[in-house]
Amino acid sequence: MLKEYRLQNFKAFAGPEILPIRPITLIYGPNSAGKSSIIQSLMLLKQTLEDPEDFETALLPKGNLVDLGNFREFIHLHEVDRKFSIHFQMEIDTSEIKTSAQVFQDSTREYSDAIPGVYNFLYNQLLEYACLSIELGFRWDSKNLNILLDEVYFWFGEELDPAITYKRCNNNMQRLYVDKLHSEHPFWENWWKEYKSIFRKRFFNQLNLALEKEEIKEIKNRNRENLFAELSSRKSEIEKELYSTETKYSSLEREIRSIEQKLHQAKQALSILNNQQLNSVEYIQNQDNIRQLVQGLKNIKIEIKDDGNNISVYDDDGQILYKNIGISTDNDLSEKLNPDQLSAVSRYKEYKKKEYSLESQHEDESLPLKQDIANLERDIDSKQKGKASCATQARKHQRKIDVLEWLSDFCERADDYTQEKAIEDYQKAIQVIEFSISNFLVVMVQEEEVDNKELDFKNKFEREFWLGIYEGTFVIDCLTNETLHINDLVQKTLHDSVYLGPVRDNLERFYIFSGKNIKNISKTGKGTSDLLFKDPDFLGSVNDALKAFEIGYEIKVVSYQDRENSESSDLYAIRLRDEYLGITVSSLDVGFGVSQVLPIIVQSLLAQDRTILIEQPELHIHPRLQTELGSLFVDSVQTLRNRFIIETHSEHLMLRIQKLIRNGELNHEDVSVIYVDRDEDGSACYPLRLNSSGKFIDSWPDGFFEEGIREVF
Repeated sequence: MLKEYRLQNFKAFAGPEILPIRPITLIYGPNSAGKSSIIQSLMLLKQTLEDPEDFETALLPKGNLVDLGNFREFIHLHEVDRKFSIHFQMEIDTSEIKTSAQVFQDSTREYSDAIPGVYNFLYNQLLEYACLSIELGFRWDSKNLNILLDEVYFWFGEELDPAITYKRCNNNMQRLYVDKLHSEHPFWENWWKEYKSIFRKRFFNQLNLALEKEEIKEIKNRNRENLFAELSSRKSEIEKELYSTETKYSSLEREIRSIEQKLHQAKQALSILNNQQLNSVEYIQNQDNIRQLVQGLKNIKIEIKDDGNNISVYDDDGQILYKNIGISTDNDLSEKLNPDQLSAVSRYKEYKKKEYSLESQHEDESLPLKQDIANLERDIDSKQKGKASCATQARKHQRKIDVLEWLSDFCERADDYTQEKAIEDYQKAIQVIEFSISNFLVVMVQEEEVDNKELDFKNKFEREFWLGIYEGTFVIDCLTNETLHINDLVQKTLHDSVYLGPVRDNLERFYIFSGKNIKNISKTGKGTSDLLFKDPDFLGSVNDALKAFEIGYEIKVVSYQDRENSESSDLYAIRLRDEYLGITVSSLDVGFGVSQVLPIIVQSLLAQDRTILIEQPELHIHPRLQTELGSLFVDSVQTLRNRFIIETHSEHLMLRIQKLIRNGELNHEDVSVIYVDRDEDGSACYPLRLNSSGKFIDSWPDGFFEEGIREVF
């Protein structure tokens, strides 16, 4: 149940403005002071949640309940760099907490040695505080032109400092992460008193798990001096291994450079040998003979095509004469070739045989160099693999050294491990957890951690180490569960709220039943007539209330029949029976005040366990009837468990509330009176306290109800 509401940077309010909320909350103040803005801010949240098409919009300024234009229009002084925030403090049902705690504890007892002390403590604190608070901070995103839920603060009880802060993830508008755990909140001091007794054991266990993961020998003696000595000893051993590995690595580097130099020399020698072969007089002359012969073949009308150690002969039309004739074999080609052609083919074969002979000779001469080059390349490849293996080993050794150094530093840190240090470490560990949001409410804790590939080894190791120490204490589980819990309470409060605007619809002469299952009437009173038409028992309750108001009329619902079949139709009229004259008249033929007060009466009798927000219920209503509204609201609170937030100027309504307190029919603590005033710095809210006799402890600013006396005198 909403206990306190705060506004900051909304319209005329710079704030933060604190509004205590009670079963009956009355908001007074001069015109244009900002009274309606309080109700508008709540309706802004309600219409955002109830938009069925969009669960990603943080705030919906223009909807079916209020039209606030855009962020620039409703942010204080139209300065879009300001942050708009709303704060809810909710009373909680301690019986639900006890049940929730017991179920969770039973289901997780076997997983943690911390539960018996720490987890019991967590929920005992909730029972002690008996209220939760959440603050939602919004800002304008000028790049994407939309409103963002930027931060969320969560409180236990009525402490000044929150217990935890969530921030929006930079890469995702629909995710939050834990930004800060506030050590100033008593929650953390009490938590540390419970947890520090088991911290040492969990720290030592996690230290050995970290050593085991890095394949480092575990430490069994928990004595402080021995612990540091063992860590130092292991570090020295690994540093020696690292030195040996780095020495081997350097040696391999030198060997590789030497082999690479030999390889370069061998390749140069082979290149020189190849150039000598290609540029020899005998080889060049033989190549010239081949070219001249090939050119001369055109005159004798044949063409020879070379294919490895074989040739194929074609006539001048491109038709094949002989195929795959071996260079080194004798063939009888006289069947298709004339003597000149036979001579040309024979000479070509001789030139090619000589070419192959020269190339074979060169291959024999270059073979030793080629073998040397292959051996050198294999040697380099082998040593490069050895070098890579050394580099891998060196990285592993260095990682182990880094781990041992970090553990040594942490052991020193743990010598005087304070609450502040514990919270600092725990906070870094849980920053990898994300929370999904829908509109402006946290709805789910992500089971998987965020992608942390960009984190270096040290950061990853630290987070894993801290998580290992703190997981199983269920601290963050408790905080996030209760954050989700208060989000549910806020969501329920907003969904269950009903708004009646300052001007209700005038009554009509005839109506046609809509057939809707109406649970609440609209902000203009629409649906009032259908409720009276549909439910005769409810109509009776409304008429009973009208008698208390002494309006002098009783409502009659007249249903019309179809002339053709004499069946009842959906056409009906709301008639008013004059108790003095005994006649019935149309609702249009009586004063406008009836149309204004009737929706208020109907909604006050219809709702149950709801928050009803009303602007100017006294509009067009006689002062005596305004006093009766006070009794109506109190009765609705006491019998139907409704709550009212009412923006009004009515002194008569206030006088009736005071009378009921004075007569003992209403507890003064169930009433909150807030005066809204404005100066050059903007609007401000001033709570005005009542005592048990119904008298004001605080004076009304500027004599708000003394204007009538001033006019008389």
